Amino acid sequence: MSSNVREGRVVKTKETKKFRSSKQGDKTKTKSRVIRCRFLELPAEIRNRIYHFAEEKVYNEWLAPPLLVCEKLAGRVANPGSSSRLGTLRYRALTQVCKQIRTEYRPIWLRQSCFHMELSAVDRFVHTYYPKATSYQNAPRLLLISWDHGQIEGEFGEDYDGEGHSDCYEDSMQDVRSDITLLIRLRAHCPSFTAKFVSRRILEHDVRNLHCEECGHNLNCPCDTSCDHEDTWDEATWQMEDSYQYLRSLNAFLANSNENWLKLLRGKDWMNTLVEFSFNITTQRPTFYIRFDKGRAPKGFQLKNMYSYALKFLTRSGMLELEDYQLMEYVIGEETGGFTRNSREFGVLEPTYNQIHLNDSTIILWKKEEEAKTSAS
Repeated sequence: MSSNVREGRVVKTKETKKFRSSKQGDKTKTKSRVIRCRFLELPAEIRNRIYHFAEEKVYNEWLAPPLLVCEKLAGRVANPGSSSRLGTLRYRALTQVCKQIRTEYRPIWLRQSCFHMELSAVDRFVHTYYPKATSYQNAPRLLLISWDHGQIEGEFGEDYDGEGHSDCYEDSMQDVRSDITLLIRLRAHCPSFTAKFVSRRILEHDVRNLHCEECGHNLNCPCDTSCDHEDTWDEATWQMEDSYQYLRSLNAFLANSNENWLKLLRGKDWMNTLVEFSFNITTQRPTFYIRFDKGRAPKGFQLKNMYSYALKFLTRSGMLELEDYQLMEYVIGEETGGFTRNSREFGVLEPTYNQIHLNDSTIILWKKEEEAKTSAS
């Protein structure tokens, strides 16, 4: 017997039986009956209460959900039954029951879910679950971004171990920018949405293989020893956390709840605005790039007053009220309409910008001047 539910209420199904007759040969007899979906006959308030019982597990940056990965990654097919693939999707099947249940439950499921993925998967995730900007209001409760700057470092043929790196390598790292525009737009349309970058190496205890002074073995030594390496583990973990301090400033930027900032991001002029970040391993300072399309910058952004306008823009947007604001730098600009060749990728053109770089000392000085003016008035 086949059954289906359409438009949420009642559906007609067909039940088919075969029988043989010596005179008439094979015959097929079909009869129809009506199957009721009693769940959808319940009052909406009762259905909503039932939906809220189907809640996903709550996670945080310390107890992270399993990493969500694409089925095909770099030519490899993931194990279809792995926890990484299933992750926090325990109640996802409820969104596939029928059109009405999907319409009612899917927004609830998305808003109370927690996801964990790499930054490269965010674009596909957002376009799959939030195909239109109007659906951003149902952004998940928490989106953890698994981050490993060692993967970026590998592009330059070196691995950072927390102790040393070349000046050339430092300069290359500062030129690498990561796009966080979609995360910013989700936050603008859903203030309850939280995006956090977490170090993959810290989550997985992937620390340096330090030498233990107590037993004489390394942390990852295969020898059977009774030493728990407690002090050495603490030292290795501290070193790893120290090399990812800039994520704290990045997460503070993503969590900015200033209404002027969020309102600006929801505007149509921001549809194609680019928000990126880079970081300096030595200073542990991130640099945020906020760059507008040509003719889309807020009123007053011109070459002759770019310096003062950019600082006022940061003030109005609440950037100078963020935790660790003194550790952040900004590049604010507008497209010129021209293009330049990408120095790393042959044949790729990148837009050029009229822009200004505001370093930490400039921002701190401006902050003090504004506070002095406020006190004087």
